[in-house]
Amino acid sequence: MSKVISHMSMSLDGFVASPQDQIDGLFDWMWAPDSADNAQVLQNAKDAAGALVGGRRLYDLANGWNGQHPLGVPVFIVTHRVPEEPPYPEAPYTFVEGVEEAVAEAKLAAGDKNVVIASPNIVAQCLAAGLLDEVHISLVPLVLGAGIRYLPETRLELELAGATPGTGVTQLVYRVRK
Repeated sequence: MSKVISHMSMSLDGFVASPQDQIDGLFDWMWAPDSADNAQVLQNAKDAAGALVGGRRLYDLANGWNGQHPLGVPVFIVTHRVPEEPPYPEAPYTFVEGVEEAVAEAKLAAGDKNVVIASPNIVAQCLAAGLLDEVHISLVPLVLGAGIRYLPETRLELELAGATPGTGVTQLVYRVRK
């Protein structure tokens, strides 16, 4: 059965980017030498993904992933500003105005695979709406001091479902208690 999950690289102090949207150091673990475990985590995540939901800010920052998201799955962008002429009209991207609608459409597209939530703001909206099943954290040994938080600054009850050390990262999986 598919799940709605989020998976992001996060600093020890809870940030997924600097205040200037820089991600320096947060993804170094992906290219660490002798990181077969890390490569397997990435491959497993990619294999389990059936659709992705992100926000317009992420879409714009990533330049629409140049028309091809790295996961290679249908992408649903939550936005109040649907582009009249998307820069990549052939890309499998759907612009949706609400998070509930985006997740519902993504579930249909994903089938029995997971729906991945890819933006901190959209993660917060999914948590508030009770839509998120799991939080996956690639915890890197880095302190940013300030920046864009992964999780909202609100009470959230999680249950540890897995912890795996890797080269330059610890992989954590939590179930969201609803």
